Amino acid sequence: MGLVQSAPYFILRIALAAAAGLVFHFRRGGHLLMLNGRDVAIDGKMVTTGFMSEKSRPGHTTFMMATSVRSDVEFDRESWADTQAKNLGISSEIQTADAAFDPSVYVGSDSPSFAAQLRSHAKLRIAVKDFLFVDGTTLKIAGGYFRARMLGDCRDDQARLKGFVEVFRELESVGGGVRAGDDHFAGKMKFVVSLLAALAVYDIGSYFEFTMTRGRIFVDENSFYGAALLATVIGPCVIVGLVVWTLRGSSRAHFIFTRYFLLLVLAVGPACAFLMADIDRYFDFRAPIIVDRLVSDTKEVVTRTSKGGTRYTYIGCFEPAALAGRGGEGAALNLSPCLEISRADFRLLKKGQGVRFHIGRGAIGHQWIKRIQPLEM
Repeated sequence: MGLVQSAPYFILRIALAAAAGLVFHFRRGGHLLMLNGRDVAIDGKMVTTGFMSEKSRPGHTTFMMATSVRSDVEFDRESWADTQAKNLGISSEIQTADAAFDPSVYVGSDSPSFAAQLRSHAKLRIAVKDFLFVDGTTLKIAGGYFRARMLGDCRDDQARLKGFVEVFRELESVGGGVRAGDDHFAGKMKFVVSLLAALAVYDIGSYFEFTMTRGRIFVDENSFYGAALLATVIGPCVIVGLVVWTLRGSSRAHFIFTRYFLLLVLAVGPACAFLMADIDRYFDFRAPIIVDRLVSDTKEVVTRTSKGGTRYTYIGCFEPAALAGRGGEGAALNLSPCLEISRADFRLLKKGQGVRFHIGRGAIGHQWIKRIQPLEM
């Protein structure tokens, strides 16, 4: 039917999706260095700067320096979503009792030692707040690097560079008091984001596999799609519930719904339905049901697509009566008399020819067409 049907192939797809999730995690975590970066000396410090242009937006500039702070931290201007997440109890942010800092800066960190340093160092809070006064600016520590991201090309903006170095110096002054590994939610957040990225990659791959495969897959499509619809409704609820439960009490919990919303949608879309279909086929190790039929007709249907292209659909019609002496267990199987078939099967099958359907029993009970085999008459 045009699909590779084996458990090792399924495991390979899962492994590739997991690898993509890890790559996404490392990229988001700041572990990959800027390929187009250039070093600039500011007040005796070397700052690596880089700019990425975008077609529909002004692009963004990144400043980067290695830091001694061994804790993942994000500073951003506090948004309406941040405030509501705190009010609803979804996220819990570090509070410093600084009336100028707390309402204007959102601190994405759950490190008790970093929280203590932030509360006791007013200069650090002032430097961070001053640097974030421009919209679209974020500060982040991850993987041993301190980064700033700003909208537009700021590589030659001396005021911004000096402000970045000032924040860096204040961070270095408190770095010795920050214990590595005491932010237990940092690892959970990375795991959740990596898992969502892996599910998104798996979802996209499955979508293309199903849409590019010509020919019918499941014997009773109505039964399968009914179960798939149920999985599409229940699965996302379970995934979102697990994400919220895993990150409950973290300052980053609502990031999944704000910063990673597109990733979340891709991950919890029809992924559960695709996963159900893959498990049903790839882990079906039982002997197939054999169904013999006669080809009564084959058709090639040509349709025009909305973009002016041409789509070819191939239909095979089969006599419902089994060939003499070959019915067996499959004689009672209710196989549709007309099925969409692949182009390869369309070229092989001739009117009046006998064919043998190999029907998989399905690991979770949904019978599927493994192979259509022409028979010698």
